[in-house]
Parts: sequence; structure tokens; C-alpha cells
Amino acid sequence: MMDQKAFIESIDSTIDRLKKEIRFYNRVIAIGNIIKIVLSASIPILIDQASEHRSLLLIVSIASAIITIIQSGMSAFNYQDKVQTSTELLMKIEKEKLLYITKTSPYNKTDEENFHLIVTTLQTELNDIISDFNQVNN
Repeated sequence: MMDQKAFIESIDSTIDRLKKEIRFYNRVIAIGNIIKIVLSASIPILIDQASEHRSLLLIVSIASAIITIIQSGMSAFNYQDKVQTSTELLMKIEKEKLLYITKTSPYNKTDEENFHLIVTTLQTELNDIISDFNQVNN
């Protein structure tokens, strides 16, 4: 049977993993958005210059294709939904951990009752979020 210290360590490990995932997803979103902004801003300039240099039209087409690929990738991989679901999951875990550690209601009973309650609460609440998360990932 898992003891309370090991359980809190596993919660901390889960919190760290979720924070890393959220940072990763946010970086991917930010980098994709920056690339789209730069390419979108350069297209009108390139089109203006294309009257003198026909080869710039190829660059405009490539820039447009890259923008489309980035937008499609963001939609296909549901990065926004993953950030939202991971953040929701992280907040619930951190809230329950804080209530448990500070012995705040509903965790103001005996240590054994509190331990059983947090395990049950996290299992119940997180099963719903995990099923939502799995739907987002599929």
C-alpha cells in the first residue's frame, strides 16, 4: 500500500509533468504564431516587389503554404485544447494537494481518513478530466 509521503511525491511529480507539458504546448503555439505573423506581414511586401522580380511570387506561395501548414497543424493537434485541459487538471490537483496539506475542509479528519479521501477525490475528479483529455488527444 502506498504511504502518504509517496503519494504526495507522486502528486508533485504529476504537477511537474503537467507544468512541463503546458510550457511545451504554449511554446509550440507561440512559435507557430510568431512564424505566421512574420510570414503574413512579409507577403504584401513581397507581392509589391513581385512586379519587378517574378521569382518572388514563388516565395509568396511558399510563405502562404507554410502559414496553412502551421494553422492546420495547430488544429490537428489541438494544442489550445491540450493547454486548457492540462491547466484545468493541474489546478484541480494543486487545489486538492493544498487542502490536504493544510488539513482544510474536507481534509480536517484523521490522517488515515484524509489520505483515503484525497485518493478517492482525485480518482473521481480526475477520471472525468482524463477522459476529456483523451478525447482531445484523439
